[in-house]
Amino acid sequence: MKKLFAILLPLALGLTSLSALGAEETSMFSKATWSQPENLGQPLRNVTILNSCVTMEDGRPVLVAASVGTPMKLNILDLESMQLLRTFDVDVGHTVWTHAADSKGNVYFAGYVHAELYKYSPADKKVTNLGSPSGEYAVSQIAIDEQDNVWMGTYQNAKLIKYDPKTNKMTDYGNQIKDSDYFKSLVYLNGYFYGGGMGQSNPEFVKIDAKTMKKKVIAPPKLSQGTIKTYYSGQAVGDKIFIWCEGVGRTDTFYVVLDTKTDTWIEGEISNANGLYPSGEIDGFTYLTTMSGNVKFNLKTNEVTPTSVDTGTMRGGGLVTLNENADFKGLTYAVATFSGDVMLVDFPNNHMKLYPGVLQGSNSKISAMLVDGDTLYASPMIGGEGVQFDLNTKTVTKKYKIGQSGSIVKYGGKIYFMDYPSCDLKVYDPNGSENPKSLFS
Repeated sequence: MKKLFAILLPLALGLTSLSALGAEETSMFSKATWSQPENLGQPLRNVTILNSCVTMEDGRPVLVAASVGTPMKLNILDLESMQLLRTFDVDVGHTVWTHAADSKGNVYFAGYVHAELYKYSPADKKVTNLGSPSGEYAVSQIAIDEQDNVWMGTYQNAKLIKYDPKTNKMTDYGNQIKDSDYFKSLVYLNGYFYGGGMGQSNPEFVKIDAKTMKKKVIAPPKLSQGTIKTYYSGQAVGDKIFIWCEGVGRTDTFYVVLDTKTDTWIEGEISNANGLYPSGEIDGFTYLTTMSGNVKFNLKTNEVTPTSVDTGTMRGGGLVTLNENADFKGLTYAVATFSGDVMLVDFPNNHMKLYPGVLQGSNSKISAMLVDGDTLYASPMIGGEGVQFDLNTKTVTKKYKIGQSGSIVKYGGKIYFMDYPSCDLKVYDPNGSENPKSLFS
């Protein structure tokens, strides 16, 4: 009993001291005076594309791509002329990870923050807000069936939700992935849904009958090293599903391939993946990107061979046939890059071309900032360009390439940034010529 009293007495005295300190701080702040907040504007503006898709409008191929921002900016680009046809400011959503076109050419896209489902109609050139899918926080991927029903995999409850365009109603089929907040890599193929979870070693990967909603769990693939952490994004090409994955016990990202005829994984993953989706089928092949360049996958033999093309990351897009561009004949892969350029690729002939600056962006949210004297450094929430801002003149004095920073720190006269998603540590030296400079990953 004495021992217990000896422990409790100093604890009580400590709590009394903390309480007194809290009262002193409260009294100090109550005497302070505060100015009215001053709006310094929105210094960050980026074109940041996480996903895009192709469709037809007035008989011509177009690219539809939403740029991250507040408001989100939807771009409609004519792929023949590379002219921007129109843009739309979309207030709710901020971030879009998925676009999908139905058989009529309508493009559906959804917010990843404050999830709302939208439809862009090439017929009437309008964007329609179709509402929130059961109050979920985010839509991670969209799949469309033969009846043009729109299916969504969601976060926070790993749900499968259907939007019926005929009735304009949504149906919530509930959680589909055990022990996961996310239903990722959603694919619809031949009457079945496929998809997986994320966040732990070997999350579930499921096959769901679209008629009965009966679910089958498919065992994870055997990898050369480590285990699956996330079935991040998926796309069907022919009867195979290509899934970009993150792993436990390895540092690279990689593709795994599911043969849906047998519901078995093709032996051997494609390592060092550098893109979220394959190209679609071109003459019996599909093309994927790795850290050392693009590879082609033989859809009959499953053989993987390198190419001489290096597109960098591939974020959706699709295949089109162009009639007015002499440089691209046959099936051409069209996609928006992360930084808002548009890329055309003729994979069989190892030819690609980049069209910079053709898409518009919007104001970016600030992920981190640092005040150094009269200068403010700021980095964007999901974006590729930060700014140096003069607090006296209220103007941007410099722009620099930087990803999303969780924090910005000054040390030894230099400014240090952490960079997401590259996982680099970068330094900005006011007296240096290369800014910011990557120190290491």
